[in-house]
Amino acid sequence: FNETWGVGLGGTVLSSSRSSQTKNLQEVQMINVDQLWTLKNTYNASLYVTPVYGKWTLLNQKIRPFEIYFSVGAAQVTDQSNQSNKAISATSASIGQLISLSQTSAFDINLQGLAYTAKNINNEDQAMNSVLLTLSYSLFWSTAE
Repeated sequence: FNETWGVGLGGTVLSSSRSSQTKNLQEVQMINVDQLWTLKNTYNASLYVTPVYGKWTLLNQKIRPFEIYFSVGAAQVTDQSNQSNKAISATSASIGQLISLSQTSAFDINLQGLAYTAKNINNEDQAMNSVLLTLSYSLFWSTAE
């Protein structure tokens, strides 16, 4: 929209393996852990607001512009289990900082929270949340002349 407001699409792909505690539950104590819910993928559409702009430097070297942003939106999450391959609706909120590296690229630090309802190990609906810290490199098309 403009320098303060914007919309964005995002996604995260995660991978995990069973922890030693989970393996112990299944192999030693013979407890079925196939229905443990573990976040696998997220896809989201968000509304962004960027209220803070500034510049910083490290040891009086190159000056780097930055911006701090907030976003809220809707998301879809999927899990690692073999029992459920369907996406679950979630709400998403995040705070992040873009540090400009050039006119068309930036380093992005983002802390995102997701809230959703999923089936627990007893196959009952349970409110869950996940927090993701992501570090990424962003490319964008500058409209500045």
